[in-house]
Order: sequence, then structure tokens, then C-alpha cells
Amino acid sequence: MKELLCRVEKVTSARNKDFLKALDIYSKNVPNNVKTEQNQLSQYVTKKYGKNKREMVFYVLYVGNTVIGYAEIGVLFTSKVFFIDYFILDMKKEEKKISLYDKKISDSFVNSLPDIDRILLKNDFDCQKIYITSNEGKTAFITLDPSNRIIFVYNDIVKTVGDYFLSQASSLQEIVMPSVEEIGEHFLANSALLREVKLGNMIWNGDCFFDEVTSLTYLLEQFRQGLPVDDNLYSCGGNSNNGFSYSKKIV
Repeated sequence: MKELLCRVEKVTSARNKDFLKALDIYSKNVPNNVKTEQNQLSQYVTKKYGKNKREMVFYVLYVGNTVIGYAEIGVLFTSKVFFIDYFILDMKKEEKKISLYDKKISDSFVNSLPDIDRILLKNDFDCQKIYITSNEGKTAFITLDPSNRIIFVYNDIVKTVGDYFLSQASSLQEIVMPSVEEIGEHFLANSALLREVKLGNMIWNGDCFFDEVTSLTYLLEQFRQGLPVDDNLYSCGGNSNNGFSYSKKIV
């Protein structure tokens, strides 16, 4: 399979056809109340507007030879502020997916977010939040710490979780999945900092989840309070340090 290379090109002409395509992406994705007129943006490129107050630079984003995005950065001369005004990607529906950077890692997290309609990134002080909306209008969001480690997960999209879900998320502190019903093996296996788990409708679980979680006593009580009375929660391998398993009790 031929690889498609991503690239970025600086806009030098307001009449550049790819810049016009990028402006179309800008126009379709930015709300009207914060949108700058396209004619004004073109005047920034030609240095006919605001040249004494600010310097604006525009970029076209590509995958292969296809225009997929628009970026705009600027510098305010008086306040000496550098800012990224817009960074917009217009992805086709089938391209909106979460994938692992290392294909050797086994993690069902990527499968818990199917049929993505929209992905939004937002800075929140030192952290970054990723908001994901499904085609059915359900939501998920992930909070990353300043080192881009996952610390919080909310997912109202997934009902069935496979094996090794976020098994490498060692910095995860809290997870909320109101609609989950089934969870596979080695769930949050290395989340040693985990302090709160909310799984609204869980009815079945695999083996050895919370393998390395140090606060198992607290979490175990959380699970016991939320489990049906006919269910069993027991230590994996007879050792609470190896996590817990959950099985449906047959009566």
C-alpha cells in the first residue's frame, strides 16, 4: 500500500487554488459569530490589511496532494503576542477514527469509539481535552495532562469493552462509562493511580482487571456496591495484588 505523506505549505498568493480550497474548509467549519470574512483573510495574505498592527501567516494542510485543512498564525506587534488563530482539519467520515501509534500494542480502547462524527481539541489550563461525538450524538472525552498522558476518561458511547482496555494508561485517575455492559480481561491493568471508577450498567467482566492498582480495597468496595446481589467479585489468582475478576453467579 502506498503511504500518503502529510505536508504543510505556506500561502504566498491569495489566488492560489489550494488556498481557496482551504478557505472553503475554514468557511464550512467555523461558526459565523467568530468567522473572519474571506476577503479580509485574502487581504492579510497580500499585506493590504492590518500590516502595521499584525503579521498573519496562512498555511494549507495536505495528505498527499489532497487539501485537508487550514491553519492561521499571527503576531501582534504592540503586545508582542504570538498566537495560533485557527487549525482546522476537514476529514472524510471514514477517516475519523482513533488509532494506536504502535501497532504492536494490544488495547481495545480504539475499538470503543466507533462511528465518530466529530473530534474537538480544547486547551484547559495545563491540560488538553479531546471531545468525541458519535454519529448517534453520544459523547466521550479524554483529558490529557501536560505530558500528554491520559488522566480522565468519560465514554458514554461504548457498551462492550474488549481485552486490555487502556492497559498501559499508568497515569489514569478516573474513568466514567455510564453505558458499559461487558468488560474483557486486563481492564486498566496498570492504572496504579486510579482512584475512581464509575461503570453504570456493567453486567459481566473478564479476568484480572485492575492488575496493578494500589487502591484496590477502595475500588473493590465501589464495585461491590454497584454489583447485582447474585454476582461474585474475587481476587485474581488468590492474590489481591494481581487484580480482580468478576463472574456472573449461576443460581
